Amino acid sequence: MRRRGHGRSAGRQGGSLIEVRRIGAALARTVRWPVLRAGRPERDSLFPEDDLPDTVHLGAFDEERLVGVATFFPEGLSPFPSAWRLRGMAALPTARGRGVGRALVERGFAEAEAAGADLLWCNGRLDAAGFYLKLGFEIDGGIFDPHGTGPHHRFVRRIVEHGLPGGAR
Repeated sequence: MRRRGHGRSAGRQGGSLIEVRRIGAALARTVRWPVLRAGRPERDSLFPEDDLPDTVHLGAFDEERLVGVATFFPEGLSPFPSAWRLRGMAALPTARGRGVGRALVERGFAEAEAAGADLLWCNGRLDAAGFYLKLGFEIDGGIFDPHGTGPHHRFVRRIVEHGLPGGAR
């Protein structure tokens, strides 16, 4: 019997079957580097969290071709000590607009929830705000530029309620 969140998930997206499954950090970087850190040294695509035991790297596959990646790991965010963070989400240009990002986020959300997280958060580029808002995230704070990668917002999505205003998930 497979444990929840550790198997494979699939969905039909844009006429083809997209399968999301766990992958290793090195494989995640094969998409992360050219998409998110193009023109920069490969070392800029290495994250300190990549090899931590609780880190989950997910890959989205169109047939057997890796077309998108995302990394999830525990990183508290006040007042949510059990929060998980989404970092390094990237889809190849040919896969954009086909539900790859949605499939990765929803699977990562399930992984974080299964691990006992109370919130999922990320820093996202301004041009991705509509994507995150459609998936139930809210903007948390102002615009900032982390590591010279362009203007970003912090996005948060509650997993469990903590009696906060609105009480929404």
